[in-house]
Amino acid sequence: TVPLARVIAQYQNDLPMPFKRYQIAPVWRADNPQKGRYREFYQCDVDVVGSDSLMADAEVMACLCKALEELGIMNYELRYNNRLSLEGFLQEKKQFSDIVREIDKVDKIGQDEVLKNLIKKNIPNAAVVKVRKLFALGRGDEASRIFEGYGSGFKLLKSFIVANGVNGDNVVFDPTLARGLDYYTGTIFEIVLPDAPQYGSIAGGGRYDNLVGMFSGKQIPAVGGSIGIDRLLSALEELEIIKYDLVSDVLVCNLDESLMEQYLNTAQQLREAGIKTDFYYETAKLDKQLKYADKKNINYAVIIGADEAKSGEATVKNLKTGKQERVKQKDLAKKLTK
Repeated sequence: TVPLARVIAQYQNDLPMPFKRYQIAPVWRADNPQKGRYREFYQCDVDVVGSDSLMADAEVMACLCKALEELGIMNYELRYNNRLSLEGFLQEKKQFSDIVREIDKVDKIGQDEVLKNLIKKNIPNAAVVKVRKLFALGRGDEASRIFEGYGSGFKLLKSFIVANGVNGDNVVFDPTLARGLDYYTGTIFEIVLPDAPQYGSIAGGGRYDNLVGMFSGKQIPAVGGSIGIDRLLSALEELEIIKYDLVSDVLVCNLDESLMEQYLNTAQQLREAGIKTDFYYETAKLDKQLKYADKKNINYAVIIGADEAKSGEATVKNLKTGKQERVKQKDLAKKLTK
């Protein structure tokens, strides 16, 4: 976010506003590595700069939700809040940042530990009582109606998110959502997976209206969000939405050096048809090549000897059943995708 703010500050007179962008790139942080959380990781960022409209907030949030849906994740929670509303509810401006950083830990350490930490940090008792009341609100529309008194347009924001194609049941107001970074100035959000809670938030972001101004001397409103790609991949694997399958489907056997180009061409044609195909590099006895295929759990062998080459055919052997048949070479892909 900070590098983007610097770019906007440098080229603010050349960029059409509102300026929208996304990027997928490696980023770094000082952290204790664990599953789905690394010091170097890939992140997908989506930002809208130059608009203070709630529609921009909704568009960014919906964009990340739809990206998850495209990957097959339908059971997720988009949790949202507003830093200004949170500050208004707590009524503790002087130590607001300290309070927010502790509230941000609630999913990791629990409400009781957060309250203990606030007391240790000498947070005024009145503010601690407010945090206790905050925890008692729970998530959902009833809590958002209470927070509406602090003027954040939660109902309108949710309607914009839904209008962008997100299932309203997945959109949940969370009064305890804090986001620990100090540059957030308004809407904040996180996306969590109820079926894989151990990964915490898969995506998150919010409005940062003052950040660009720190580099440009001119306030430019902005909102953005990110998906943690590495954490997301770990969750997808956990949920068995994706499986890392490194096994080839077919082995093209190598029986005759004079047919090498034909073997290579056959393997490439099968790959272009979407069939995971391996090729045995060295000319060797068929038995040795079939044993190689068995070790790699390959299902089919394509065998082209001198006779098959002359007739334009190939022998397809099912390595699980032992059955084999001759087919025209031009029909190989069709046969192997049945």
